[in-house]
Amino acid sequence: MLVQDFRELRAAVENMGLLKPNQLFFFLHLAHILLLDAAAWLILFYFGTSIMPFIVSLVVLTISQLGIKKTKYMPYNHQHKYFFITLPPLLFPTYFNYHTFYIAYTKRYWVDLAWMLTFYIRFCLMYGSLLEIKSLLAYYFIFRMLGSSWFVWVSQMNHIPMDIYYDKNLDWVSTQLQATCNVEQSLFNDWFTGHLNFQIEHQ
Repeated sequence: MLVQDFRELRAAVENMGLLKPNQLFFFLHLAHILLLDAAAWLILFYFGTSIMPFIVSLVVLTISQLGIKKTKYMPYNHQHKYFFITLPPLLFPTYFNYHTFYIAYTKRYWVDLAWMLTFYIRFCLMYGSLLEIKSLLAYYFIFRMLGSSWFVWVSQMNHIPMDIYYDKNLDWVSTQLQATCNVEQSLFNDWFTGHLNFQIEHQ
């Protein structure tokens, strides 16, 4: 009955047009990303590639970049501790890079694949003109690690306060409501989390 109620609620939300994307929002979000990306490049271009401009540029670039089923075996309420150690070097820099390309290719998402390739082409053209190959690879890996750390903390703050010790094999709706919470809405929280502070709605 709970699942049926949820499906009816979703249908009502769809009929009200609340799930239709706001084109202006996504355009402004893209512009925000490109401006920060350009700012990171300009920092290296103007101040050089010594350690301080390198680090500041990395932070700016990271800011601009603002799911195998696990059942019963993962201590979810401690994952913010071990994820922070294991995932920053593994999640974005390695696994996500491979997995996103693998999914796009096997499912023939050619448009998505083309968009992903444009990022790598643009990244190499922009920063390859300022950095040697070893520095370019280090720059990319570090900024992906920083993005991974951001992802871990943003995703965990919506789950740690909840009942997330082990997967109890409940229905999807009950699991989401028991294991997920929203974080206080503010302009900063909306921006910093990429609106993932609305985690219940996101799920």
